[in-house]
Amino acid sequence: MSNTKSNTDKLAILDVSWHHHKCFREIQETILHAARELGYDCLFTSDTSLDDRIYIVFSISICRIPLKNLPRRIILYNLEQIYANSPFFEKGWNYQDYLFQYPLWDYSLANISQLKQWGIDRIEYLPIGYMPQLTRISHAANKDIDVLFYGSINERRQKIIDGLLAKGVRVESLFGVYGEERDSYIARSKIVLNIHFYDAKIFEIVRISYLLANRVFVISEKGNNSEEEDYFSKGLVFCDYESLVDACIEYLDKDEEREKIAERGFQLMSQRPATEYLQKALTSTLETGIDETKFVVDFCRKIAAKTLFENGEYEEAIQLYEQSIEVDYTCWDSYIYLGLSYLYNGDELAAYLTWSNGIAALEKTGITEEKLESQFRQILSSEMAKHCGGYNEHFALKLERALQEGLL
Repeated sequence: MSNTKSNTDKLAILDVSWHHHKCFREIQETILHAARELGYDCLFTSDTSLDDRIYIVFSISICRIPLKNLPRRIILYNLEQIYANSPFFEKGWNYQDYLFQYPLWDYSLANISQLKQWGIDRIEYLPIGYMPQLTRISHAANKDIDVLFYGSINERRQKIIDGLLAKGVRVESLFGVYGEERDSYIARSKIVLNIHFYDAKIFEIVRISYLLANRVFVISEKGNNSEEEDYFSKGLVFCDYESLVDACIEYLDKDEEREKIAERGFQLMSQRPATEYLQKALTSTLETGIDETKFVVDFCRKIAAKTLFENGEYEEAIQLYEQSIEVDYTCWDSYIYLGLSYLYNGDELAAYLTWSNGIAALEKTGITEEKLESQFRQILSSEMAKHCGGYNEHFALKLERALQEGLL
């Protein structure tokens, strides 16, 4: 039954062209249908220029959106697994830069706990819920696939697949197959197997929810977040990694038992109302406000460098600012504070060369010398006021000389 309430905020689910982003399509559809059920004007689009809409962007880590094409107002919905050594936070990734700058939803309490440890606090919990439109797979009467696995392959996953093949089990392994084509394999499969890829071993509700919504029998490796697994424990089979092969073989001949468990899984999944979850997350996020945000490139490294600078750790600050300028050569603040770090560290020549190089780089972008000079004087004057009459009085003298000489 449709909710007749009319919500004035217009929403857009961002459709991403990269093929492998389709792994999130069913969750996108769930949010789309839930938003419409709640009375929101919500559409699915690849057009990022609809300024009257708030965009919900799923797992921006793999969206590959050019910065110039980012929508003006964004809510991020993280569907990745987050943990201390997550590959999404290794050097060269800018996922964390996004998470710090935009309102964030996350499906996992374990993820949220880790993100808050990193200082990311603007998070709303949005569990994976159910919408009836996602129950749509017609099961084959005679299933010719014993075990189906789909997803990226690594050594631990391949080992289980090889173990099943060695036992004569009919296994299909898919990668990069989504939507109706993947569903056709699911319809023919007695068992769909879930094996953890990441060390975090967070329950893959993002993947499994769609299977449960379609009464699919699932065997899953146990993970580290028992609370959510406990909820679904009667609706699929959990077992340790070492027991996955034996569990698959055990259930292949138990047609009736598989159907009973799959039905319980459907009942458990269908009791998770996506509309209720979405309304709570949306209300909280909209009450806080969603401002137009201009994405700051290399945000986290710049913050870390500024913190080191403020703490007087100038050599460490120099390293980070130099790295940041390699990523974003258009940030005048980085040149100013890199120069100040050199200045405070006793290398005045390097300071003046840094500022000179910054002017040369930024003039190519069309920024006027007058604007650069004004920002330079503002920051140095603030620094001088901070050091006058204090322990680092000699810094104030260096700053005064720099201000007298100026940049032009």
